[in-house]
Amino acid sequence: MTQKFKFGDLVIVDKRSLIPEIGVVVWVNNELGEARVCFEKRMLAGYRLTKYFELIPHPDTVRLEFIAAECDSTLDELREVLDKKQ
Repeated sequence: MTQKFKFGDLVIVDKRSLIPEIGVVVWVNNELGEARVCFEKRMLAGYRLTKYFELIPHPDTVRLEFIAAECDSTLDELREVLDKKQ
């Protein structure tokens, strides 16, 4: 199964190359497996194949996954509990 990327995802592009680049996904077509990425250093956007992307997880998501695991539940169950509290 291939990773599904979405607008705003932070990714490393071509990690295997000599100069991997970090960028933000600004457009994606998961059916064709390509995305337009705005690169951090060059501030330019370019089209790349998503098979060369590696997702950089957001720190908040990592924390929530840890909390869910410690509570022996899933992120969806945790989200339902938080929604009921609001």
